[in-house]
Amino acid sequence: MRQLITQDNVERIDIEGIIPASISLYWHPVQLEMLSAGTTAEGRESVSGRALLHFIIDGLMGRRDAVIEAQKYEKPRVISGEPHISVSFSHTDRQVVAVVSEEFTVGVDIERLDRHVAERIGKRMKHPMEQQNLNEMFTPIQIWTMKEAALKAIGTGLRQPMNSICLTVDDRDLRMVTVAFPDGRKGTIHVTSYKNLTVSICYIRRQSDVTT
Repeated sequence: MRQLITQDNVERIDIEGIIPASISLYWHPVQLEMLSAGTTAEGRESVSGRALLHFIIDGLMGRRDAVIEAQKYEKPRVISGEPHISVSFSHTDRQVVAVVSEEFTVGVDIERLDRHVAERIGKRMKHPMEQQNLNEMFTPIQIWTMKEAALKAIGTGLRQPMNSICLTVDDRDLRMVTVAFPDGRKGTIHVTSYKNLTVSICYIRRQSDVTT
């Protein structure tokens, strides 16, 4: 699978100047017809996500010492020398986005821009302390991806309820959102659009107790 990912079918999502330069974000179209038959589309997208991480870390970063461990429903873990590498990937609609950083703990989530979020789910996502006008500033699917990216960054994913984390928006710059976790840690989220996707990246400054 790795050889199917090349410079010709990987695009870097240019968000420099908005998030730290040490965070890299890449997009890849899943070539389902070129992958092994007999697996689900979701399974093939997941394989593509791991292959994209290998391409970034081995090919673009030159970190050939790194070994990626990935299990279903768990955040990918990179075993390597220093500096340590934090990674995350997300897939939907035959597309994969991966984020990599040697400085921050990172998480990413993507969904189609037009994906509908039921009103009852939107209400269940809301933290009691969140701004009342959050839904006026962002669409429900943007809020979903922001929260899932944050939960993926800390390694719990959707095993932890979305309403356990609180989003705070700086009215002067809607591109940047602060997320507060129940244990007192805080991170930053950037939400953007790319092709037909909503893309959210969460990054947390490294601490010894953060799952990377």
